[in-house]
Order: sequence, then C-alpha cells, then structure tokens
Amino acid sequence: MDIPDDVVRWVTLHFKETESEQALSRLRSAKIHTGEPAGPRLLRCVAVSSGGNLRQLDQGLRQLGVDWRDVIVHAEYIFTARGNVRVRDFDNPMDAQTNLIPLPIQGQKYISLTTFRKTGAGVATPVWFGEEDGKLYVMTISKMGKVKRIRNNPQVQVAPCTMRGKVTGEQFPATARLLAPEDFARARKTITRKYWLAWISTPFSRADAFIELSFA
Repeated sequence: MDIPDDVVRWVTLHFKETESEQALSRLRSAKIHTGEPAGPRLLRCVAVSSGGNLRQLDQGLRQLGVDWRDVIVHAEYIFTARGNVRVRDFDNPMDAQTNLIPLPIQGQKYISLTTFRKTGAGVATPVWFGEEDGKLYVMTISKMGKVKRIRNNPQVQVAPCTMRGKVTGEQFPATARLLAPEDFARARKTITRKYWLAWISTPFSRADAFIELSFA
C-alpha cells in the first residue's frame, strides 16, 4: 500500500534513522478491523500519535484492528473538562496542520498557566506568551517555582485570562518543555514581537528560562 508523501516526510523527520524504514514498513501493512487497508487519514493519525516511537506506533496499529475511531480521537482531539476539542483534521495532509493551538487561546494577551506541585495541587500564574508553529512560548526566570514544578511534572493546564489572572475561558491540557539555551533566541522573538515591553521590563529583560507549550 502506498503511503502519503506527508506521512513519509513525518516519519523520516521524527523517527530515528535506524527505525524509519521499519516504521514505514509497518504503516504500509496497516489494516482496520475489517481487514481493509488503513486510509491516509488513519495513517496520519497513527504516525503522529506514535510520537516517533516504534512501540507506540505498534500500539496504534493494533488499535486500528479494534476500533479505528479511537485512533482518530486520540490524534485529532484534546480532552477538556467540558468535552473533546478538535485541533487537527487529518483528512488533509499533515503539512497543512500548522496551528494546533486551541482557538480560545489564539491571539489572547494573557494566559493562565497552571503547573502542579508533587501533591497534585495546581498553581496558576498569568503570563505573556508567544505563538509559533502551533506552540506557545513563555519566558521566565529559572528560580521561579513554575520552572521547578515543570521539571517534576510537564503536564500543565492553559486557559485565557485577564492581566490579574482571572480565567475567562476554557482550560486546556498541554505539555511543557524547558528549552535548551540554543533555542532561547527563537522563543524570545515570538514574545518580543507581540509585547514591546518585553524588551525592557523586569523580569522579562532578565529571563533566563523559556518554556514551550504544546497541545499535541
């Protein structure tokens, strides 16, 4: 079975070089529970849900044989307290999936970023943020509590809010990642082009930690 070009590109980029051919071979033989070959939409869903991991790819392929609808839900939706929110449409090529940020977050001036203590208690902080390629970027100071909490638990919650932190919309789960120093300049640029005060105001001028938030 032919694999869509965008899936081949995704696998090549996200799997280890030694594993990409194995991944493509398994996708070529992917079938749903009726024995029919999996179509392009399902192949995109399985590939992205694997996160570039062969074991997770195999789990997705097995799930196709049980209920392909679960595979679509896992890949195209994020889960909120009020139900599922669709953030992708894999009927279209993955190259077109450029913005995975939930609509209620896009273009907001502030977001409430909730990080979690080891006890499970959430700590919400209103922050400025940049947007690029379907991800959010937050700059902060490495000594701040939210940096320590993210190191312990990268699962966070994000919601639109006011300057004082009053949540004004739906809350969405996200995964936080502390960026390496070589990525600081790119992340900072997403913020400074949105907020001119970020160039000069404290603590932003002293920021030495950057957080990437993804909703995939």
